[in-house]
Amino acid sequence: MLITSCATQENTYDLKKISSTNNVKAVRHPEVGQFWKYQVRDKYKNQIVDEITETVVSVSPDIVIQRISKKNGKLPNEVQTSWGEIKEDPHWQPEVVFQNPDQIWPKELLPGKISADNQYSVVDDPFSLYSWHKDVEYVGWESITTRAGKFNAFHIRSNIRFESNEFYYKKENKRFDDIWFVPEIGRWVLRVQNGTFLIPGRGGTGNEDYLAYELIEWK
Repeated sequence: MLITSCATQENTYDLKKISSTNNVKAVRHPEVGQFWKYQVRDKYKNQIVDEITETVVSVSPDIVIQRISKKNGKLPNEVQTSWGEIKEDPHWQPEVVFQNPDQIWPKELLPGKISADNQYSVVDDPFSLYSWHKDVEYVGWESITTRAGKFNAFHIRSNIRFESNEFYYKKENKRFDDIWFVPEIGRWVLRVQNGTFLIPGRGGTGNEDYLAYELIEWK
């Protein structure tokens, strides 16, 4: 299914909470050739800064999603050990390589909360491990409109506390990750990420990029 129309008002997404959905579709299984194209918005400046196409290029032994930026060309791949469990996450800078696969969406799409501890390394230093703690709220079902259309999406909100690989320069690291996951697409139609950290000796906080990835096309 290829969708390229159904524009929405800029940066609003027309989010509406829905009490439940009685006909939840099965999560689409990954197949080589599936792709999702996202428009990337800088939320600080409210400006479109890029367009990224993510394509399934392998499903065995790992699921590999190739990422191509319209602005910067080839980006690091995303690698999942099984569908919905990510091993190499390139959506953060630097790319995160988890010691144990990190669950993106739950097996049952029901409201609730979980917490999980993990460790990660970075590509340039695979031998050093850093702590990663995630508190996840499965907010529930919401109606959402993006440029790709209108969907019933399962909203997942993650608050992350972690040890930075640049631990001399960044303390009290926090990241915030909101995903609107649509099972029949097999991916999110909207993802919003940002983060903060304390700068030792300077008495202030720093900010990571504040980016929204809005689906504009998929197949």
